Amino acid sequence: MLTARHVVASVMAVQMVASPALCWASDAALDVARVAALTLPPDIAPTIIDGIMDEPLFPGALSTIATLFARPQVAAPGLCRRDSYTVTLNNQSRPAHWVGLAFGKDCSTLPQHQFAQLQPFHAPEKLAINALQNLKAAQRASRRRGSTLKFTCSEEAEPTGCAADPRRTMSALPFDQIFIVSKTGADKWVFTLRDPESSRFVWTVELTTSEQGSSHVHLRKLIPPPF
Repeated sequence: MLTARHVVASVMAVQMVASPALCWASDAALDVARVAALTLPPDIAPTIIDGIMDEPLFPGALSTIATLFARPQVAAPGLCRRDSYTVTLNNQSRPAHWVGLAFGKDCSTLPQHQFAQLQPFHAPEKLAINALQNLKAAQRASRRRGSTLKFTCSEEAEPTGCAADPRRTMSALPFDQIFIVSKTGADKWVFTLRDPESSRFVWTVELTTSEQGSSHVHLRKLIPPPF
């Protein structure tokens, strides 16, 4: 949680160069609500309930960048959304906004790390929600005999048995571990998940839908690039 203890040092460091609106006093009242009120539009600031300070660029330096998290909302049945804003404490530049999506029944209880970042940032949110619903439907299909949905798998990181039985692997993937939702083509989405067994690997699920309406799911376990 972003509190006075986290941001007071950064604020003191930028007081001499900050605009008048951001010349904050270094007292205990400095908290998420005040950071939001001084850096976000008045219609957005009241929605903020949490935040974190970014790591400084250099050891011993003070960070002047914070990410603020809005109250989660229901996006669709079984899906939640959350708006996040990255703000700079020492100037009044426009906040960077991005949307997080997550599977969940009670949106108010979901931890921040469970919200997957939508990429690219300008990808239509409604299409991403639809893609996540299709992903969930594909997992249900993987558990059902007689489904015509095609499943394949590439074992790039280590042997897992996925190539021999991709349906079984798909049926067991923990979708609460999705942290990136990417639109990579007109009819293709890629979902990146944390591997529940090892932090060295990630899973990707590529969901492609043809013009005829048929879908193909391709799974990969791989060593992640530097996201």
